[in-house]
Amino acid sequence: MTGNTFAVWKFTLGPPRRGVVEIDMPVGAVLLRSDVQADLVVQWALVEPERPRERRRFALLTTGAEWRVGDDGGELWSYTGTLQLPTPGALHGPTVVLHVFALDPRSPAARQPALVPDYA
Repeated sequence: MTGNTFAVWKFTLGPPRRGVVEIDMPVGAVLLRSDVQADLVVQWALVEPERPRERRRFALLTTGAEWRVGDDGGELWSYTGTLQLPTPGALHGPTVVLHVFALDPRSPAARQPALVPDYA
């Protein structure tokens, strides 16, 4: 980040369900945390508000979802959080768990191998 003005912004990723979500964020946004707020998945990030916007992609995966290591140099995955979601009417504890990953082909912070979800 190069500017002098910073803010923490919240971005809505949508309802809690498995899949890939795309949102616009200021260039260089630093991802802080994912969580659930008012029944929606949200992502907080440290941003420079005046920066131009870029499209960012996030994967929401359930526990046990199968992944395969990409052999095509696919996107890097950076973990941003695990969400425990109560199911309406459930008596004990969360019954749905989602794991949120930022998908970024340029991310220097993502040091794990390129992972590609198997949505078959």
